[in-house]
Amino acid sequence: MEAKRHQDLLEGLSRVRKTKYATDVPLGIFLGVVVVFFVLKGLGFESWFKPIYQLSFVLFFWGFVMLFIQENIKCPNCGKKFNVKINGTRYFRNLFNRKCMNCGLRLNGDNVSEYANDL
Repeated sequence: MEAKRHQDLLEGLSRVRKTKYATDVPLGIFLGVVVVFFVLKGLGFESWFKPIYQLSFVLFFWGFVMLFIQENIKCPNCGKKFNVKINGTRYFRNLFNRKCMNCGLRLNGDNVSEYANDL
């Protein structure tokens, strides 16, 4: 039973990592594309503006949608939102954290064995 719980936690953390990756990569590329846009503008390559603008719009839109999906992903251990802590009337959100804001389960799985024994 403990091994199954351990495996379930690792699979759940894998889903959380994939969601974070699908959010962070497009937004990071978007920032890079913005820098490239201004460099090309300074060099006088106006013919590249439209494709770069379209690419940056798609990446920004994808990252923005993924932020909402990432906010609602559940922790495999406690079942609460991984990136959100609701404390009475206060609502704390940290989309860059590396552990559950409610139970403390780490995203890299270092402390899974501590939680695998809990039922």
